[in-house]
Amino acid sequence: MSTVAELHQQLETLKKRNGDEIAQATKEVERLQKELEDIAAITEPIEKEINELQRQCMPGRRNRNDSKSSNSGASILSNVMLGLVDPNDGKCKKR
Repeated sequence: MSTVAELHQQLETLKKRNGDEIAQATKEVERLQKELEDIAAITEPIEKEINELQRQCMPGRRNRNDSKSSNSGASILSNVMLGLVDPNDGKCKKR
């Protein structure tokens, strides 16, 4: 059987290892958070530009995240696919 001193030493070793693992995981989380912030800083202006271009080119559309606009995008896609499969324009849904 282990003595109290040996058990205490094992406990201290485990605490140190656990502390090191927590510090390592915290550092990784901070790195990932910074990476996410960098990505957001890059994508936000692009999203704004996309929304502005859509507003200018397609006045009926509000923005990319609008559920209506995503449905109309799906409708446009389905019409294009239908046109590729069956070039008869009569089968395309009118908006």
